[in-house]
Amino acid sequence: TSHIFPKGHYPHVEHDLNNLKLLCYSCHFHFWHKNPIKVTEWIKKYLGVKKYKALLKKANDSTLKQKIDYEKIYEELKAWKN
Repeated sequence: TSHIFPKGHYPHVEHDLNNLKLLCYSCHFHFWHKNPIKVTEWIKKYLGVKKYKALLKKANDSTLKQKIDYEKIYEELKAWKN
């Protein structure tokens, strides 16, 4: 799993499903980490500009606390499965 916004710098979106992308080893290390401009373009296309901007805003929101709502994450994962 890779994070669009790195979890170390953006802890508010570490568990946000929109911030996670499943990548193979090769894509993760040979594309994701070496082509930040292309990755950003791809993410905007994949998520859509509106969702990307919302995720960016959430990632930069210093008023959010790091409290993790595991129940919400569990429910979101169940919804994605269906």
